[in-house]
Amino acid sequence: MSPYTTGRLSDFENGQGIALRCQNLSYSRIGKQLNSLPSTLRNLFLRYQKRGTAKNLTTPGRPKPFYNFTQCHLARESKKACCQTFTQLCNNIAPQVSVNTVPRSLLASMNIKKWRARTKAILKNEHVVKRLVWAKE
Repeated sequence: MSPYTTGRLSDFENGQGIALRCQNLSYSRIGKQLNSLPSTLRNLFLRYQKRGTAKNLTTPGRPKPFYNFTQCHLARESKKACCQTFTQLCNNIAPQVSVNTVPRSLLASMNIKKWRARTKAILKNEHVVKRLVWAKE
């Protein structure tokens, strides 16, 4: 296992790497200080020279329908209030998200596998009387 972290560097780490490189430190020495691969830092510095900025570009593609805090909030409420339907859950927490998105992608990705409550039809008084007659038979 590599002692270096993988993935994107934060903007702060990008700035640190560029500042250290401007002090003529080697990529391997900067990598040890920032716990990052020298090749990552080399690519960072080349991009900085090419673009003139150390900021990460936005990820291409369609934006996510919800952010991490919304995802955690939905998961927490889903576990806590199990008598809520998906529609109620979505309307209360994330109205911008489709009702079908929550069980399909969000809860499945967080490994929450339980059925949600369904809405029940409210019985009218005449139906209650009929049910009582039927139950007594």
